Amino acid sequence: MPAWLVDTINRGRSTGAAPSIAVPDSAPPGPAVDGCGEVDQNLASEDEPVQPTRPVELVAAGAKPVPFLQDGSLVRELQKLLKEKANDSSSTYGSSLPHGLYGTFYCFRTTGPRTCFFGREHSGSNNFNLLKRGRDVFYRCHGDLCSHEPVRKLGELTLEAGLQDATNEAVSPQDQMNLFRKYREQGKSQFLAFVAEVARDGNGEPFAGLAKIFSHIYKIEGRILNTGDRKTFFYWDGRGWVEDTCNKVLSVFAAQMGALLSWYGMEFVVLFKKLFADKLCESNPGLKDLDQATLQKHVQDPKNKLLRDECKQLAGNILPEIRFNVQDPTIVKKCLHYVVTDLYVSDLSSHMNENPLLVNFQNGVGYIPTGELMKPHPSHLCSLVAGGEYHAKPTGTRSKFKEFLLDIANNDEDVVRWKILYLGYGMSGYTDEEIVNFWWGEGGNGKGALKQAILAAWGEYAIICSKHIFMKTKDDTASAASSHLAQLKGVRFGLADELDDGQTINAATIKEQTGGGKISARELFEKMKNFIPTHKLVLLTNNKPRIPVEEVNAGLLRRIVLEPYLNQYVEDSEYNPNIPHHRRADVGLKMYLESKEGIEDVIRVAFEGARDWYKIRTAKELDERKATAERETREWQEARLEEL
Repeated sequence: MPAWLVDTINRGRSTGAAPSIAVPDSAPPGPAVDGCGEVDQNLASEDEPVQPTRPVELVAAGAKPVPFLQDGSLVRELQKLLKEKANDSSSTYGSSLPHGLYGTFYCFRTTGPRTCFFGREHSGSNNFNLLKRGRDVFYRCHGDLCSHEPVRKLGELTLEAGLQDATNEAVSPQDQMNLFRKYREQGKSQFLAFVAEVARDGNGEPFAGLAKIFSHIYKIEGRILNTGDRKTFFYWDGRGWVEDTCNKVLSVFAAQMGALLSWYGMEFVVLFKKLFADKLCESNPGLKDLDQATLQKHVQDPKNKLLRDECKQLAGNILPEIRFNVQDPTIVKKCLHYVVTDLYVSDLSSHMNENPLLVNFQNGVGYIPTGELMKPHPSHLCSLVAGGEYHAKPTGTRSKFKEFLLDIANNDEDVVRWKILYLGYGMSGYTDEEIVNFWWGEGGNGKGALKQAILAAWGEYAIICSKHIFMKTKDDTASAASSHLAQLKGVRFGLADELDDGQTINAATIKEQTGGGKISARELFEKMKNFIPTHKLVLLTNNKPRIPVEEVNAGLLRRIVLEPYLNQYVEDSEYNPNIPHHRRADVGLKMYLESKEGIEDVIRVAFEGARDWYKIRTAKELDERKATAERETREWQEARLEEL
């Protein structure tokens, strides 16, 4: 550890602003925390302690605050770590304070005697801080015996909790316009000294050091992650997480390191001029308070060459030259190799789109229980985006999509109600209804239009899947590639078209796909991975599905929903009013359903159906819990009576 950093840590805030980067096992007390751990409430407004950042910003005007499903999970996770690692379940959260590249301090308050995480006994009230940097949490005790101890790692947060205080601006090369300014201003001299130490340790080629600055920033910013055997980067684009297939992170790193080195170069010039002016005035007492123009003339004067060279050498000893070509992708990639370690999340893919109650629309993240929108945030962990925006229906607005559903259901309100609830269920990530839907009927009956409407509205949440999902084939082995299953990971709807004549449905695959258990699948040339299904399967078929008689049982039949599509939509020239199921085709319907207006219509109906479905699901769970409690109470009473 460099001497300046050791000195600064040992002296806390006595030297002014704290250093901007700490090694993992050390960090100075927060700037707003006094020796007893109390938060100074008399700070300037920009440093006022605030509640933990909540990833909830309403998009809909005039709407009420929307609680995030995991709201408060950050503090709850911190309290959980305290209980598990420090045997502390009584301390209460007080406030938090951002602290540069160290992360964020969370102040906890205690009452009465306690044993701290360092194993020391403390009497009376004694507060302490938890330092959060990304997912890592460190403990700093402010008791008299512990106040000078370096921080000690307490544990690691879940990914979702670790990202709750992330920023949500899109990652871009222009980040350098504010990121470095923000972090430098919190400790310019120490930040500069750190960069100089990086240059000195790397002999002018500071790959690991520059990477450490970059990874520290994005650990706190929470907008770049790395995962997988191939060490793939993912970045936040302001609306969702995107796999970096076009070297976006590389370009961001190059731009930011370019900005950093440019600033470092200017600081070198400032230092050189200061040293030159001081020594010039020492040798020429008559020269004082030189303006920049006059000073520059003296610097350029050939008579001052020896002095100029001496000052350049002195400045170079303090701020060594950094030889780093940010335009060379090979050099930048060498730096990114070091970034991977700090930003790596081994199971990132299992977290993406995991929350079953969130839908990432193009204008915000929908929260199914309330039907409200939230501003997209990295902690939502959404990498898929729906095909359009969600807007609540104004009173009296006509829904052409709902009229379409009524038409294909022959104006049966109960059937339409079920269809809307099913579409709502299909917008969620739940699969506990354990059903697979077969849309059955001859061509030209509306099921194709409904399929296209779903694909357009659900966007990346719906796919046309392989019909092999419904069958067991001779190639199905434990080690075989299964791209047709792997493509279903994270999606909400999988729609497949007609089976060939003679092909039958395999009961085992139906049960596997609807049972809710983990599914194993792998892409070609990749390792097998397990994932929890979020998809609902639909098979469009002109003929009733065929299932071998020996495989038919109650467990299978309860999973199958057979939706008949009986109408036949024909052109005006072919329409026959004497044929009961003849209907005039709406030639503009498909175009409407795939238009922006039509997509928003479908989304509105389905998302409101999702909210209604969730209310029914919740009520059902309450009824089941109540029935279970009553049964257990009754059984307990009967057992006591038998004992008497």
